[in-house]
Amino acid sequence: MEKRTSLSKATAWYTIGNLFVRSVSFILLPLYSNLINTSEFGDYALIMSLYAIISVLYYSGLQSALSKFYLEENDDYKRKKIFSTILNAITITGLFLTIIIFFAAGWISRILTNSLSYTELIRLIFVALFFESIAFIIIHLLRTQEFPRKVVIYSSFSAVFNFILNIYLVYYLREGIYGIILAQLITSVFLFVILLPVLRENYIRIFDSAQLKIIYVFALPLIMSGVLSYSVDVIDRFIIDHFLGISEVGIYSFSYRIALIMNVFVLSLRSAWTPYSIKLYNEGNYTAEFGKSFTKILSAGLLIFLVVSMFIDDLFNFHSGSFYLFDPAYRSGIKIIPVILISYLFSAIVTYYSVYPYITGKSIHFLMSDLTALIINIILNFILIPIYGIMGAAYATLFSYFGAAVYLLLISGKKIKIVYEPLKLLLSLFITFLIYTVSKMINIFSADIVLFIIALFMIYRLTGLKLRLFLKS
Repeated sequence: MEKRTSLSKATAWYTIGNLFVRSVSFILLPLYSNLINTSEFGDYALIMSLYAIISVLYYSGLQSALSKFYLEENDDYKRKKIFSTILNAITITGLFLTIIIFFAAGWISRILTNSLSYTELIRLIFVALFFESIAFIIIHLLRTQEFPRKVVIYSSFSAVFNFILNIYLVYYLREGIYGIILAQLITSVFLFVILLPVLRENYIRIFDSAQLKIIYVFALPLIMSGVLSYSVDVIDRFIIDHFLGISEVGIYSFSYRIALIMNVFVLSLRSAWTPYSIKLYNEGNYTAEFGKSFTKILSAGLLIFLVVSMFIDDLFNFHSGSFYLFDPAYRSGIKIIPVILISYLFSAIVTYYSVYPYITGKSIHFLMSDLTALIINIILNFILIPIYGIMGAAYATLFSYFGAAVYLLLISGKKIKIVYEPLKLLLSLFITFLIYTVSKMINIFSADIVLFIIALFMIYRLTGLKLRLFLKS
């Protein structure tokens, strides 16, 4: 059997893989900005927002359930039975939902965009989601088996293939958002096909209904939590559309995509931290290690905040003659990027404290955490967007993730005792605030490079953080 990867190497692999995939997506943003106007990109954002929410129903919370129940078994046959039962459930659910949406696509298009022009696009995107849901549960199996190298290889192949398709369909054929979605559909089928060897190795023809009932008891709160969680991410698009119009939705969503580079870190952390923290907690010797890990997680997130927020102006200003890297029509969205970066840093903290619901089996706390975030998000969006525009939506996102983090902190504190490193945490925050403030005052590219190197060196010396490690192995 292939040897499992250590935590440090797993984190490095996931970080490299996620950075690569996100970098490929980031490279496409200049292409989108110069070929797709803000209103059309706004329509695309609304469609993808609905896609994000409904995707939770396709997965049905079964990814997290797979990790829990698979890892609790040591017998290879029982593990295959759990995986096969979950895969069968996802396939049946996905097929059922796709058929419904196929016939309801015209109605959905009219509700979202006030026209029937996106009917076929909506059908395509949910057929893509059907194949994605199957492919990603296989990918998640590899994560659960602690084979990060395989996860990264498959994900990278998929990202490169999608990039090539986007260049051909969006740039060469000028298909606009139709090209983006068609590329996503073809890529999802491609990923499913190249994962067939993994499927054959782990799948058996069985459907254990009794086991599935137990799995759904655990997964049901996760389904509701997932709907709430994705709603926190995307509900502001619909409220922005209501108050400000579809063009502002496009500008907001475009800049939001840039800020999602912080989500690369969150995804890497989630992939490595969950199995590691559960294992460390079960061994009983976790108190000090959890505290050290928190310092490194926060410090790594702060460095990502600095590198993106300090250099984003330079990217928008970069041009050759009349050609701009990013179309100036999207420039007004720059201001939300630092706020969204901090929002996703709180999302990383939510991931850090998610160990408690996992070890206790009380997945209801994921639901309560996300419900807290959604209530805060909706209330503040309706209050702040009419006053502050898209910045109001960014602030609402920030406070919603902060609320979710506080909830899990309070809940986890009753069970999990952690020895934090307050001095290192405060100094990391101070260094970040100081460097960021000086950077904005000077606003010179070469000075920003020097300032970031200084910040990197100081935080490294302070916390022992290494670029390839977020957690101690």
